[in-house]
Amino acid sequence: MFQSSRNLRYLLLSGPVSLRPFRVLETQETRWNGFRIHFYVLAVSHAITLENENYQLTEFLSCIPVNTSAEVIRQATASSLPWKVDTRVSMVDYSCTLSLAESNLGDDFRNAFDPGSQIAARYPVSPGLATPITRIGWRVEPSQMFVETIHSYPEEDRVVRSESLFTFCQK
Repeated sequence: MFQSSRNLRYLLLSGPVSLRPFRVLETQETRWNGFRIHFYVLAVSHAITLENENYQLTEFLSCIPVNTSAEVIRQATASSLPWKVDTRVSMVDYSCTLSLAESNLGDDFRNAFDPGSQIAARYPVSPGLATPITRIGWRVEPSQMFVETIHSYPEEDRVVRSESLFTFCQK
């Protein structure tokens, strides 16, 4: 099914978010400063969740509407790219930049990530058409976590990139 980058919607959500309505293509988990971090490549883009016993923060990029009762902290659409957000949420300083590039620049990461710290999924399309891909790479350090995502839309000759920095703040 053809998804358009023009339908992309970015959400930063506080509170529980169910991914049951979305088809998860790839997932991986790690831990960081008492949080369980889940990276998801979805059939409609990506989600990253930070959760502990008391809290859940979710970065969500989706081509279809997201119905949730979680609090929307920030949101943007592909029509407003490039876009940047800086905010503090609970014990985390969060910064995210969303940008657009021509697909002839490739769908490679700007940053280097260990092979075990990245996931990718190719989306099935009709024979003869270029294959869209979503990639997530991350680097976890004691006080920071950096995440980069790539979402290619070859039918539109576009690549949407997110670069997120999570910084743990001691209370």
